[in-house]
Amino acid sequence: MTTYDTDGKNRMEKSNGCVFSATQNLYEPSGEGDRAESDYQANAFIAAYQKPEFTNVSFEPTKDDSTLVKDTDGHPIETRRLDFTYTGTQDNKDYKITRVVRVFSTVGRPVMLQAAYACPVDAYSASEMETLFKATPISNPGPTDMDEGTSDNGTGKGSKSEDKKSGSEDKKSDEKGSGSSPKDT
Repeated sequence: MTTYDTDGKNRMEKSNGCVFSATQNLYEPSGEGDRAESDYQANAFIAAYQKPEFTNVSFEPTKDDSTLVKDTDGHPIETRRLDFTYTGTQDNKDYKITRVVRVFSTVGRPVMLQAAYACPVDAYSASEMETLFKATPISNPGPTDMDEGTSDNGTGKGSKSEDKKSGSEDKKSDEKGSGSSPKDT
């Protein structure tokens, strides 16, 4: 296994082709609250996979309020969870990805947290995925409930901005065999 841990980006790669990545990025909120911001990022990610370099893309229904991720005290953190499969256009292999995203937009320094477990379909392990997500707790995240992080609740209210940072830019960290090199944001 190869592990990388730099600048808020963590990545583990296994010889079977599985990759687990977790990132934390500063985020410019629009003032809409944690749920709306997290939904926006989940939808941007889905849109990023509706391109020609991905074939046979199949998303399961998005899981709202998934609590797979915990804080360091063991409290569940609500996230948007995306599970999907696709075929890489360069290697014609099928891959499965589980990805969670959560924006903490109302804290003093707004951040977007993302984590993904991506594997060739035949190597994907639901138990390994759950173990990795649970072993990556969040320190001092902000409200655990996405609805508690509303634009009128919290200390870090952002001004209205149409210039949101998109989580779809780091989709390459999830890709395997699509002809592109991995890239984390």
